Amino acid sequence: MQEKNISDDEINLEEWVEKSASFLQSHDWTLFQESLGRKSLHFNFFMEKDIPPDDKMVANFYFYKLPLFGGYWYCPRGPIGGGAALEIFLKDFSNFSKNFSNSKPKPLFVRMEFCHPHTEELVSKIKNLGFEKAPHTMQPEKTSILNLALSEEDLLKVMQSKTRYNIKVAQKNNIEVRELDSIEPFLELLHETSSRNKFHLHPDSYYGRLFSFFSGSEKPIGANPHTLPQNKEPNGHANPDQNIGDKILNSAKGVGVKIFGAFLGNTLLAADMVIFYGKRATYLHGASSSDHRNLMAPYLLHWEIMKNAKKSGFSEYDLWGIDEKKWPGATRFKEGFGGKEVEYIGSYDFSINNIGYKIYKIFSRSNLQLKKWLKFI
Repeated sequence: MQEKNISDDEINLEEWVEKSASFLQSHDWTLFQESLGRKSLHFNFFMEKDIPPDDKMVANFYFYKLPLFGGYWYCPRGPIGGGAALEIFLKDFSNFSKNFSNSKPKPLFVRMEFCHPHTEELVSKIKNLGFEKAPHTMQPEKTSILNLALSEEDLLKVMQSKTRYNIKVAQKNNIEVRELDSIEPFLELLHETSSRNKFHLHPDSYYGRLFSFFSGSEKPIGANPHTLPQNKEPNGHANPDQNIGDKILNSAKGVGVKIFGAFLGNTLLAADMVIFYGKRATYLHGASSSDHRNLMAPYLLHWEIMKNAKKSGFSEYDLWGIDEKKWPGATRFKEGFGGKEVEYIGSYDFSINNIGYKIYKIFSRSNLQLKKWLKFI
């Protein structure tokens, strides 16, 4: 890989990232993470001349603090890049990892969630580099993605018959779907859902920040992510461009967030937070009421979100996470819409401090086991 300066007439980098539809690697998401107080690192990788010109690689890392252990650099659903770029990145990873060994703050480990589909060959290559499976996953390893390029008639056809039936039940009972302009009703319903289904929530301030940051004018334009000083070895590989911030949003649409609710009259029965980025709308967080469950409001809610996204020009709807063991009910619900199953390789850690990382794994796994026990108390 070689360093290369970005000129004004080159393909806009964020537009290229948008093609991947990975909002977690977007410039906007970096700005959001920084607004939460997290440090970030941005790397651009430009391939040698014999590689296809659009086969580059982008990686954004965010620093997550850990009690007692300092913290780690985390790359969610990244790096973004094609197969040829990934091959070169993996071959050169021993050089690239030196960036983190010299970083401030120095991490205990680096966690990566490659956005490429799961294959045994890829897992083997990653493990051979010194990566090992993380004690727990950060983002879902499997998801279901619907093709919104289909007509509405064909989208209904790929659904399971029960899902189509439940959509009609909600319609016959006069359930209405509309966009919310405030997050408070969503949070109230989210707490009810969490209490009923016993799952962990972020603090309310996180959801509020997420909604206000991406649904309003709060987002700064052209701000630069933090970057690490680069080593200048002959085989240098990364180019964190210090001037990219003022160009990165020139043509790209960026990340947007909306909350949709399903109502019976003025009573909110279900609500979903959806992220829009690139060609994809992603169902990120959802909540539903314990009342009037026989009216099947969540089914109509997702159907109307899909139609809204389709009319707005999005070609995919990501239901963001399926797992028959972890979430059997939610998985059956999502699979009923007939999307294509996509499996990623999950979270892998690269240790920077070997002794510290071994201790961290023991604490992490003990903590996970404790949470499983508390779930049934």
